[in-house]
Amino acid sequence: VKELVGTGGLFSEIPVSETGVGLLTPQQFHREVEKLLEKQKEQEDASMETSEPATVLLDVRNHIEYNIGHFDGATDPETRVFSQFPAYVRKTLPKLKGKKILMYCTGGIRCEKASAYIRKQLEAVGDVEGAQNVHHLHGGIHKYLQAYPDGGLFKGLNYVFDSRNALAPEVGQSEVVGKCVECQTDYDQLQNMKDKCIVCRDNVLICSQCRINLREKAKKLHAANQSNSPNVATEEDEFLQLLFCEDHAFLKTCFIKDLDRICDVNHLKDMETELHSHLSTSLVGRHHKKRRRTVEGQLARVRARLCTLLNNSTAEEMEASGR
Repeated sequence: VKELVGTGGLFSEIPVSETGVGLLTPQQFHREVEKLLEKQKEQEDASMETSEPATVLLDVRNHIEYNIGHFDGATDPETRVFSQFPAYVRKTLPKLKGKKILMYCTGGIRCEKASAYIRKQLEAVGDVEGAQNVHHLHGGIHKYLQAYPDGGLFKGLNYVFDSRNALAPEVGQSEVVGKCVECQTDYDQLQNMKDKCIVCRDNVLICSQCRINLREKAKKLHAANQSNSPNVATEEDEFLQLLFCEDHAFLKTCFIKDLDRICDVNHLKDMETELHSHLSTSLVGRHHKKRRRTVEGQLARVRARLCTLLNNSTAEEMEASGR
């Protein structure tokens, strides 16, 4: 049977009979989230030192979906695709042991698999009681917003996988929880699904003014590159090369996907220096393993491009000298 939500087969061993366990109606889920928020407020009002919460509210969706709308108090696993969720669970399992776990997604499909997966992981480490305390929102955000047309405890927009992109609650004005990746002003409109980080391909939010600014920059780059490179990118390509998510914003001046159009040796050497600096200073330790791998890959590509240009230059000089 083909998966409704692609997971790369990571959840294929979970029987259908286990995916219906721990269901909460929108009303039950609402009360559980209310209790979680009340407990958090009690601690804040009493100026108590924040302790590990007894309840964990997990957003099972992807990072961009969380960015434009989520339940109050929810944790963002910061996944780009659902197949990354199991790795997040394995990494955070010690913090999930002994907790009540509440989960939600868009329509409930991902939660069915995710909750069953977490139960299996908890049982595997001997937390049988915890495994029985894993719950998910039946019907997802979609059913919740039908039960609470004003949005209830859900803030922002509900990301959907069709041409509408995102939906607001039926009643009232939705709260803007997203932010423009460039200027950090409140913004949650997915104007173009092609707006993706050039490094990780995650969707990014770009406000109208920053979009204008980036397109103007892309226009200038296009004009400058026309005289410097035989492999000129279109203005649209130049614009897309300027898009970076928050995680990869530090690479704005040293990450270019299409290096074949870069013929300036000094530019490449500057990029090489900056990439090497990131590796030797800010990307040290296991926590930065993925970013380090990304930078190492880009550094290797930059050096390969440099070698090509320098070898071509040497060959041209030798030919010119008649050797």
